Amino acid sequence: MNQSIENNRAVGESSTPLLRILAVDDERDAVDNLREVLEHFGYVVHIATSGAEALKLAENNKYDVALLDFRMPGMNGLELAGKLKVLLPGIVTILITAYLDVEQQKQIQPKGELQKVLSKPLNISELSTLLQGITVDPSVLVVDDDLDLCHNMKEVFEQAGFSVHLAHHMSDAEKLIENMKCTAAIIDFRIPGGDGIALAHRMQEKYPGQNIILMTGFRDEVAGLVDPVIAEVCFKPFDISRLIDSARGYIKDRLNTADIP
Repeated sequence: MNQSIENNRAVGESSTPLLRILAVDDERDAVDNLREVLEHFGYVVHIATSGAEALKLAENNKYDVALLDFRMPGMNGLELAGKLKVLLPGIVTILITAYLDVEQQKQIQPKGELQKVLSKPLNISELSTLLQGITVDPSVLVVDDDLDLCHNMKEVFEQAGFSVHLAHHMSDAEKLIENMKCTAAIIDFRIPGGDGIALAHRMQEKYPGQNIILMTGFRDEVAGLVDPVIAEVCFKPFDISRLIDSARGYIKDRLNTADIP
């Protein structure tokens, strides 16, 4: 990075969220220094000195945040951000750079890979404030009494980088939502012990702005349904890749609004 780190380490020592951070820089001393500071704040930090090494780590670990130096040989920070997003859809990618020329600024501005660009020398107070505002959890709640469907969805969503919680009864779902807010909830219209619409409203009451997808095998039972709590309706059999794209879209919406100061 060729960076100096400004401000003292007292910033951010309390009320630190347990984020898993991947820090990437081709200069070993710089990334070691950054890791030391972030670990002092209580974060879990892994480091890499190349894009290839970072991608290998991301294949076997779930990270909430990636701090990426822009100028690296072989693969720059922007290119790496795009590849990390494929492996970990919910990851917050932050580019750290000392200088961007006009063409590089044009390259970065329209891209959806990045949530933030920080300047060198890195201001730790600014970084700490940014990290404390990140609460992204790319997770999905699936509520359906079809056990095979649920486990198939769990497998596919986990391969896409999400954590998945399953419930097969209204009471199970109610217990889960007491202490868990997900990126998206995928709920069957017919739930043993209740119904999907009622559960959706209960979730929305507890977590305003919750993204809820309603599933059904019967188009007639939702004909004419207009409910602001339901983000979308999908009909069985459905294309699970489309559901994954929807969940990724909800993550992007959150990152573009409340999660990044």
